[in-house]
Amino acid sequence: MERTGILTYNSGESRMTYESAESGTISRLLARCDDKQNEFSAATLFLKQRKLKNNQKITITYTNGEIGAAKVFCITDARPAA
Repeated sequence: MERTGILTYNSGESRMTYESAESGTISRLLARCDDKQNEFSAATLFLKQRKLKNNQKITITYTNGEIGAAKVFCITDARPAA
C-alpha cells in the first residue's frame, strides 16, 4: 500500500501524520519491521539515507503492523511526495 503524509523525526523515531476521512488527523510510527532489534531507529536511518527531511511531505510504501501495543507502518520504500 502507499500513503502520503508529513514526516517528523523525534528522539530517534519517525512518524507520518496524515488525514483520514474516517478518523481525522492520524500520526503513526514508522518502522522497518524486518529489523527485529531496532525497528524504529532502522526506519529513521532508512528515511535519512533517502535525504528525507523533518516536516517534509513524503509517500511511503508499507504494510500495517504492530510492535508491542503500537500500531505502525512497516515501511519498505519512501520518497518525496509528487
